[in-house]
Formats: sequence, C-alpha cells, structure tokens
Amino acid sequence: MRSAPQPSRRPEAFAFALFCALAFACGCQKTASERLVGKWHGIKAEGVVPEAQQAANEAATGIDVEFKKDVVLIKPARDRDPMTSPYVVLKEDRRSVIVVTEHDGARDEQTLTLDTDDLMRWQVLPGKTVTFERVGGDKAKGAASASASASTP
Repeated sequence: MRSAPQPSRRPEAFAFALFCALAFACGCQKTASERLVGKWHGIKAEGVVPEAQQAANEAATGIDVEFKKDVVLIKPARDRDPMTSPYVVLKEDRRSVIVVTEHDGARDEQTLTLDTDDLMRWQVLPGKTVTFERVGGDKAKGAASASASASTP
C-alpha cells in the first residue's frame, strides 16, 4: 500500500532562507556616522564661480580630514595648524550625517554626505561643497564593507 505524498517543504525553506538573508543584510549595514570614520583627502570643490574654481580646487586638495568615533582632525592646506574638534552626531540617515563640532568655543553644524563608502561631500556653505576621497588602508576597509553588504544573499 502506498503512502500519501508528502507536501513539499520548499516554500517554507525558501521563505526561511530569504528571511535570514534579509535579517543578516539589514544587520550588516553601517550608519553614515560609522562609515564616516577614517582618513579622507580633499579632491575638488564644487559650487564656486568659474573664475574661482582653480583656486578652490587647490584649497580642497590641500585638506586632509580624519574622523574618529567622536573627534575630527582637520589638516588644512599649507601653513595652517591642524585643528582637532570633538563632534556629536545630531542627525543621520544611510547617506548623510549632520554633526556639531566645537572649536575655540564656537559650535558649528556640519553636513556630510557619503555618496559611496569612499567618496564624501562636506557642505561648506549652502550649494558649496568639498569632495573627499577615503585614503590608505581605510579605502580598502570601505570597499570591503560595501562589497560584504552587497554580496549578502
């Protein structure tokens, strides 16, 4: 005597695998402030008048920035001294973060947008930005975290 066919468990197995993959992918996503941590080098200025573009780009390429968990180190161009400032995250989403910095008693809001894990824009003034590229070993870490979250099933 034959037994009745057993119902397939494929839909349940597929649903469970999909749920696990989505939960893992969501858990691995870094916030904008976490992705901000690292060393950055200025590569260009945007939003300036054409007559000032060359000078603005030269100034931008002279800036190095390093974000740590709650401190930022800014190394400006040429003869200016580096500045260190604590910062606090005011607001963030996946791509952008607004931080409040404090230097010499002045508090300033800074808006930073991460176009990719290795490209960041700092809004210096409304409509005027400096674009930074992640440098050194930090660049490889940014690419690795991006590919790890992209390759998650």
